[in-house]
Formats: sequence, C-alpha cells, structure tokens
Amino acid sequence: MINIEEDFLGRAKEGSLRLRVCLSNGERLTCTVSDFDRYDICMQSDSGKLTISKKDVSSMSSAQPVIELTQPAETEGEPRNTSRSRVQDEFLDRYIKEKTLALLTMSNGESHRGVINGYDGFTVLLKAGQGQLLAYKHGLIEIGPGYRRS
Repeated sequence: MINIEEDFLGRAKEGSLRLRVCLSNGERLTCTVSDFDRYDICMQSDSGKLTISKKDVSSMSSAQPVIELTQPAETEGEPRNTSRSRVQDEFLDRYIKEKTLALLTMSNGESHRGVINGYDGFTVLLKAGQGQLLAYKHGLIEIGPGYRRS
C-alpha cells in the first residue's frame, strides 16, 4: 500500500515547495516542510521555524502537483487494512474509479472541490485545479458530490 502522506511531505520537503497549511482551529499558514516524523511536521515560515502536531492539521495544499500516483493508492483484490472501514474503502474507490468531482467539507469550516486521486489510512489526496490538496481524515466532516443538484 502506498503511504500518500509520507510521499507528499517527502516531495514537498525535497522540492522546498510552499504549502498552504490549514489548521483545525481555522488558522492558515504558508510554509515549507523542513522535516517530519510520525506525529509532527517541522516547517519554515516567514516568521521562523515551527513544529506542528499532525493532529492539529486539517489539510495542506500546493499550487502545483506534489506527487503523481501512477496507480491507484488502493487496488481491488489487494488485502485491506482491517482497522479501516470496508465501506469507506469502497466509497473512496468509487470516487477514484469514476473520477467523480468531490466536495470535501472540513471540521474547520473550509470546503475543497476536486477529484480524489488516492487515499491511505490517514489522508485523502485531491486534485484541485492545477494543484493538490492533502486532507487529513481526522479533519474531514463529509465527502460528497462536488456538483450542484438542480
């Protein structure tokens, strides 16, 4: 299974990409990743270095693609992590397979519209415009259709 979060943060660090980080409390930061581990992300912003706990991050986005998935993050027939919901996997797999426009509603009040490219145990990767958004599942309230019904 692909670890999208680790790949996203690693490539952002390697490329010194400026990321827009949205915290669970609604605060927004623009910074680059200097290091990360299982629980924290060390970042460099205009105001200096800071370490943020991943549990406090709702999403991170870049104006350009950070990672390119050559295959879906989850594939049919692949052994599934039993700690995750099979219903959740089927739901997200369908959005990926059908390339359905999705609307992600976050706990901090933000909404993001785009096409889901992949997911892992903790994150959902969304192609939004020319860039990408890495949304943490703990910050998601709802995933639904990204189009308006008439």
